[in-house]
Amino acid sequence: MVAATPDNLAHKDIEVIYKNKQNVTSIPFNRGHCELALILKDSGLKWRPSVGHYIWDPEKKILKKSPFNNRIYYVLNIEHFIKIFSNLETVKKLFIWLPTYYHSRLICDELGIEKELIFEKILSANVNSTADELSVLYNLIITKLNSS
Repeated sequence: MVAATPDNLAHKDIEVIYKNKQNVTSIPFNRGHCELALILKDSGLKWRPSVGHYIWDPEKKILKKSPFNNRIYYVLNIEHFIKIFSNLETVKKLFIWLPTYYHSRLICDELGIEKELIFEKILSANVNSTADELSVLYNLIITKLNSS
């Protein structure tokens, strides 16, 4: 077994997927991420809806069916959301942001969560996928927000 390092942690499951010729899911989020993202929001995570963000619509406010599971949508055009829901504040209120792995690492940096702690938590959680790593990051952010 290869030791996990900052260079190979985020890519380990991609190699396995392609080696085993498995289908790659179109988005890295599951229902557990949605629930954790709600806790992130309730814990005070600041968010400005932007193009390139994934959002969860738990209250079924978006009438069109999502192409993704669990009523997850991709923000391709923020102006479209503002047009439908009146303003950016309403968009922020109605929807739950699902930070990507990349966004989550940026949030960890901004909150001062040490890289060593991140890697320690990922290793001790015995994660099997990047999706599991993302859950670890969400939990670290929740802990930090609730301790501030």
